[in-house]
Amino acid sequence: MPNDWFKGNPLLHGFRAHAYTIPVMIGTVFAEFTSFAQLPYDRETLTEEQKQQIVRSVYGDSSGKIIDLFRKAFPEKNYADVVLIDRCMREPSKKIAAMHAAGKGAGTYLYEFTVDFPEMGKAAWHCSDIPFFFRNTALAEYCQFQGAGKLERAMSDSLISLAKTGAPASAALPAWPSVTPEKEPTMIFDKTCEVRENFDDELFKGINEVLPPFSLRHAADDTQIQH
Repeated sequence: MPNDWFKGNPLLHGFRAHAYTIPVMIGTVFAEFTSFAQLPYDRETLTEEQKQQIVRSVYGDSSGKIIDLFRKAFPEKNYADVVLIDRCMREPSKKIAAMHAAGKGAGTYLYEFTVDFPEMGKAAWHCSDIPFFFRNTALAEYCQFQGAGKLERAMSDSLISLAKTGAPASAALPAWPSVTPEKEPTMIFDKTCEVRENFDDELFKGINEVLPPFSLRHAADDTQIQH
């Protein structure tokens, strides 16, 4: 309930003045809730024709344009995964980051966790980034891949640095700029980490021109989400 300390959803009610003095790290994962569903195909063995059919089944006559936009945003990813891309958290997170950055106070840092887990047949799902931030990958079977330890140290170091200094940093990461009203740098946490600036704006614009607004309730019905 809104009160003197919490006004409610920032997208509806904005921030209290004090919030602009607190550095924040805001992040999402590539597929969020869509990766909870059991796919009717093996993502690793798809033919070109099968990939095209998967994308057409969602984006119809706009599939060619959407594939091109996806390849531009995620050149290293399987373009069939555009049907899994997170439409629940990424865009609202970008909006909240822009609102916080407009306060021109403490830093605002965006990330996206895009690790693919072929041994599970899944793109990064909701909360799959948490073991990396808290150095618990040894306890999660899906985290046992080459390079996981390096990524874990980088992500954990960045979180600790944010808490200690107000800015995320790690010797294993490139420089991570804060979001500004003009620029939206996003740290991509993956087997290779890099900063990309406003990299998915055109992709989401294209998707939103084709698909109706995202509904978490309908997504939950489709994927049997339990949380």
